[in-house]
Amino acid sequence: MLKLENIHAICFDLDGTLVDTANDLAFAAEEMMEELGLPFGGVDEIRSWVGDGHERLIHRIITRHLDGEVSENVYNIANPIFHRALRSRQYRSTQLYPDAADCLRKLESMAIPRACVTNKNTAQAYEVLDHLGIRHYFTVVLGQDSVAEPKPSPDGIFEAAEHMRVDAINVLMVGDSVNDVRAARAAGSAVVAVSYGYNYGIDISSANPDSVINNLNAIPKMIA
Repeated sequence: MLKLENIHAICFDLDGTLVDTANDLAFAAEEMMEELGLPFGGVDEIRSWVGDGHERLIHRIITRHLDGEVSENVYNIANPIFHRALRSRQYRSTQLYPDAADCLRKLESMAIPRACVTNKNTAQAYEVLDHLGIRHYFTVVLGQDSVAEPKPSPDGIFEAAEHMRVDAINVLMVGDSVNDVRAARAAGSAVVAVSYGYNYGIDISSANPDSVINNLNAIPKMIA
């Protein structure tokens, strides 16, 4: 197992890393598409499109293409439908990945500061973390609306490092997508990727993180 030295704090991605939100996002997507009179491709498509915030996700769902764009008029109709359906769902199918909570507990006992850096909006990230009972593990939660530029920009890592009073070079980024790897590289941080996340349906090892792990409980062992 890879051993990491001089790690003083950790930034975690949220969707696809700590929590699986795909089923609830698929529910909201299906409701939206039904009201728009369009076919819905199912939860597997959702899993391959998560990672750049809900705005981009809505464009992808409607166009069924990773780089798809709908008109401003269509987006303005679709957006409130999607979020109304998501709120009504109340995260009932969102769940922690195995050993996520255990990993956070161990890091807390090791006095390793932790941040959540996500491309979700900050308020939505807080809702998910509160729902799953893990918000208290984080010194700071930064969504895409809390930083100048979302991942793959390093802004979230830099700001989290400042909150946790460490240098970015001493931060470990833990995520599931190429955005997390690129953000960490740009910040000068180490990066470990989980094998089970979304990453647009592409094997995360192709992004060349420092290590790929199958279980979050590997993290405390890497930095012990």
